[in-house]
Amino acid sequence: PRAEFKALTVNDYTYILNTNKTVAMDSSTTSPAKVEQAVYSVTQGIGSSTTSSPYSITIDGSTYTYNSATTDTKTIRDGVKSAVGSPANITLTTIGDSSFSIVKSSGTLSVSASDGYGNQASQVIKDTVQNFSDLPAVAPNNMVVEVQGDASNSFDNYYVIYKTSTNAWEETVAPGIETTIDPDTMPHVLIRTADGQFRFSQVDGSSYTISSTSYDVPSWGNRIVGDIDSSPNPSFVGTKINDIYFHRNRLGFLADENVILSRSGEVFEFFNETVTDSLDTDPIDINVAHTKVSILKHAVAFDEKLLLFSDQTQFILTGGASLTPGNVSVNVTTEYE
Repeated sequence: PRAEFKALTVNDYTYILNTNKTVAMDSSTTSPAKVEQAVYSVTQGIGSSTTSSPYSITIDGSTYTYNSATTDTKTIRDGVKSAVGSPANITLTTIGDSSFSIVKSSGTLSVSASDGYGNQASQVIKDTVQNFSDLPAVAPNNMVVEVQGDASNSFDNYYVIYKTSTNAWEETVAPGIETTIDPDTMPHVLIRTADGQFRFSQVDGSSYTISSTSYDVPSWGNRIVGDIDSSPNPSFVGTKINDIYFHRNRLGFLADENVILSRSGEVFEFFNETVTDSLDTDPIDINVAHTKVSILKHAVAFDEKLLLFSDQTQFILTGGASLTPGNVSVNVTTEYE
């Protein structure tokens, strides 16, 4: 056992690593499942529509039309909603001034819209939009939409959620994917508590009480944005962690041939804060490319650099004045057994 455990103390926390434990995601903790819902919006009022070009909505293969005699978008919205009525398993709810939501309780929802103005006077938003600007002004609370591609930036395929508490779209995580690292498989902590005693605990967000005062144990950060591709699992998931270290205000792990460091200043966070921008504080996860298989066993911080040891090769990790994902590099320094 002595060879299987490693310890690292940072402030009031001593991290206890079991190098024989394989890290895993918690399969019981996922983001909310996808809801079959959409938002129909009247974007422009076109009056005096003829029978050949009314406002039209098709839900699960059934088409409903409304001929407007006014340009008032609220009146048109109410007319379309009334024309739809109450199909089986479908709930319509008025939202905003010119929209209504469509929610299907079971099965897959299929919905589209057309109008007599080149399909420019109405729209349906369901699971995806091309650009952020295509999102409706209002939506049901917690509705999640994927933004597939926005010409204004180089980041594609991110997810947003509508919050009625702020009346705004916020970046979020894809529906129905694992979000949490299993704390049972991660390093535990020995905490020096406020009364000078010590508490051994998983890093699971639990709490404890001392003299009627409650204290919280940290938790390993969750995936809060993106999906498996844009915000992938840290590379230590699915393998064993060989060493733990603290370097330039980041908590770090060695796993297989990878060097992993937490967000800067947030030692429990190993997922990106956003996938729509590259931040200097983002986690670092880099592979030591070499002609030999180099399973990293030990890390030693020295002179603002990090020395990495495998059985046959030694590497050095360097960066700029501040260590960021954009300036970090790992190079071979020596080759000794």
